Amino acid sequence: MPDIHGTALTALFLKMAYAVLGVILGMVYLRFERGWSGAVQRRILGFDFGLGVIVLTAAAFLRWFS
Repeated sequence: MPDIHGTALTALFLKMAYAVLGVILGMVYLRFERGWSGAVQRRILGFDFGLGVIVLTAAAFLRWFS
């Protein structure tokens, strides 16, 4: 692994944590979606989309600062 500085290291940890959280949230959504109202489903999908944006932004920071 190349020498990674503080900002890139933070971006790496955020990227890994939020990617795992997004996958877990997706699995929970697929398992329990039938019992949830439409508003809750939209909120969960919006949160998952937000996690994806954060992961992609962290990947860009990791690329830029490493």
